[in-house]
Amino acid sequence: MRGFFSVLLLGVSFVAANGQDADAQRSGLISSLRFSFANQIDTSKFSTRDMSKPFYFRIGGSHNFGSYPFTVDIGSRFNVWLDERVPPGKRASIGDRSLAISLTSDLDQNVKDKIFLDAVPHQSEQRTTVDGLDNERFISFDMMLDRNYQKPLYWVIHFQAFQCCAGHPPFVIRVVPEQTNDQFVTMEFAIANNETEARAFGKHLRIGIIQLVREQWVHFTLNLKPSPCGDGASGKIAAWVDGAQAVNWSGCWGFVPDPASVTERGEVRPSIGFDIGVYRRRQPTTQTIYIDNILYGRTLDSVGR
Repeated sequence: MRGFFSVLLLGVSFVAANGQDADAQRSGLISSLRFSFANQIDTSKFSTRDMSKPFYFRIGGSHNFGSYPFTVDIGSRFNVWLDERVPPGKRASIGDRSLAISLTSDLDQNVKDKIFLDAVPHQSEQRTTVDGLDNERFISFDMMLDRNYQKPLYWVIHFQAFQCCAGHPPFVIRVVPEQTNDQFVTMEFAIANNETEARAFGKHLRIGIIQLVREQWVHFTLNLKPSPCGDGASGKIAAWVDGAQAVNWSGCWGFVPDPASVTERGEVRPSIGFDIGVYRRRQPTTQTIYIDNILYGRTLDSVGR
């Protein structure tokens, strides 16, 4: 078991063509994002960024990696780099890196503050759908919280399912500020659907909770099958943290596609993607995370546990 954590149970197609990745491809692997010095973060527009508009840039690499976008919200102060710290036992070469993502501010404002790597872009062929027949997906990744990761004043999301444009993500892994301290960072797994939004707009339903320690790598594996509420709902979420099951939940999550949502921004589309990074209410704190080894596929075997 890597690192120390406690669990309270409450409730992209670019694949390397050899070795273990070839075996994973046969078992259902869709994309594999392993970072190295060969990756390039496009910083060319950073100095001319318009802080009054959303900001987008990309990370690319070899043909096996492809090119993936970052999404940055209006006014967000971020940093992103390739870091030499990688999960223990997973360094294949001296050029291996992890992806570091940091968000900071000296303001306390009730606005969105965000930088996300769109690991599975919701507009790409890699995405899944809320109501498809073949929509069960698996994703695994390594994550570490920086030693100086600050206790947030408000909510902070580090992983989300994104379904445009319902307003709130239908699944999140996010920090619970009131249960976080200098020793532990408490995170919850939580879902949203049409029924939760009708009961309390923007209030997710908690389905699991864990505690993480700063400066220790943790391995997440997620089994994600969305389903809108109603007759025949068959959604589920399972999660393993360092191989120990933290969530085993079934029910509906995700929003019914709707050409004119009455709750938020217009059309609710069926497509769902998956993002990793820092997304929060703007606040005078800094959260920095490191991520690596993002595997996404159609089977548990393809991403490992």
